[in-house]
Amino acid sequence: MRALVALLALFALLASLSVLPAGPARADDATEGYPRLGAGSESRMGHPIAWSGSRAFPQLFALYSRPGDQPDLFAYCIEVLVPAGFGDGLAVGGWDTFPGDNRFATDERVREQVSWIIANSYPTLSLSEYAAATGLPGLTREEAITGTQVAIWQLTDAAPAPAAFEYRGLATRGGIDVASPAAQRVQALVDHLTGDANVGLAESVLPELTLDPAVQQGDAGSLVGPVTITATAGELLLSSSSDDPLVTADGTPVDPTAPPRDTALFLDVPADAAAGSATLTARLTGVAHEGLLLSSADPAVRRQTLIIADSGRSSVEASAALSWLGGHTPPERPEEPGTPSTPPTPAGPGTPVTPSTPPTGTPEHPAPVPRTADAAPVANTDGRLAETGADPLLPALGAVALFAAGTLVMLIRRLQRGRRELA
Repeated sequence: MRALVALLALFALLASLSVLPAGPARADDATEGYPRLGAGSESRMGHPIAWSGSRAFPQLFALYSRPGDQPDLFAYCIEVLVPAGFGDGLAVGGWDTFPGDNRFATDERVREQVSWIIANSYPTLSLSEYAAATGLPGLTREEAITGTQVAIWQLTDAAPAPAAFEYRGLATRGGIDVASPAAQRVQALVDHLTGDANVGLAESVLPELTLDPAVQQGDAGSLVGPVTITATAGELLLSSSSDDPLVTADGTPVDPTAPPRDTALFLDVPADAAAGSATLTARLTGVAHEGLLLSSADPAVRRQTLIIADSGRSSVEASAALSWLGGHTPPERPEEPGTPSTPPTPAGPGTPVTPSTPPTGTPEHPAPVPRTADAAPVANTDGRLAETGADPLLPALGAVALFAAGTLVMLIRRLQRGRRELA
């Protein structure tokens, strides 16, 4: 019966594995033809600025990651001399895909400082959060956009970059404004974003999550595992379909709201548990595209390179399946035929004991008949499971085949141990 329960648990687990991911879960929802830059009228404008004898118009560019009526991504410019391609399709890439020749192309420290600005400014922070973080009450959206963009250009395009960018103040019809409250808040914002507070931030990546291995087996009364979580930055949660506790190798309970990365995790299954299975599910939530670059989708067309700012958050999930055989209880030794069920009453004191005469003829209780050895388990010779596991179109079932083979070996060993105990 125990073997049957274990096999049923195995078949249920095999059915559930059809939904497990074959590789790392990755937040990548690109749609053909997207992202693309929105129209100029969809950008959020800052104040015009004066720099090195010229003028520029800082803006928070509106982007579409998929078809829709409203932009869902926003970005700043990281090269002041190159025009934007409004309405153009864009390619998403890491920092090394930057096609320009300013300081972002040559200085890793500049890249990290720009990344820090993106993570610590508007619109990644709300306007009220930004004002509080910078100590600038009354900060407007136009000022926030202007100060953020100027700070980026001050890093990417200042000398020795070809543009030799140098901020001079807000550009007005009457000249250059450096004295108004708005101009002073913009200057204070630039000083904060490019000053000592900017410690830099490494390049961000899309949220990626793996539970390894995806299939594990064990015994009740032991730690079933291990399973290790590998995840990029972000909020990580872990859940289990079993009520048994999740622990580390030394038995320390795991907090499912903050499970450790790169650590062996186990399910602590009690010794008296029946055969069963459980699914561990991890969920990672992180920034969707923040800090990645957007450049022209057509390499032959040179357009302004953008760095994604507020792009929302994205979640991915990954799962692992655990199973175990039920706890083993040694069977009771059966009574041999002819063994009296009630022990004889011993003779009282002084009662003579008369030796019995050996019986003749047919005994009242026949001698025990030797037991016929249990039939040896029949090996699976049809090869169907092996063929399924080797199917190149279903690589995830390779792990399932190993799991099934290991489970069958464990069952055979249990049966053999049971026979030895009965002998």
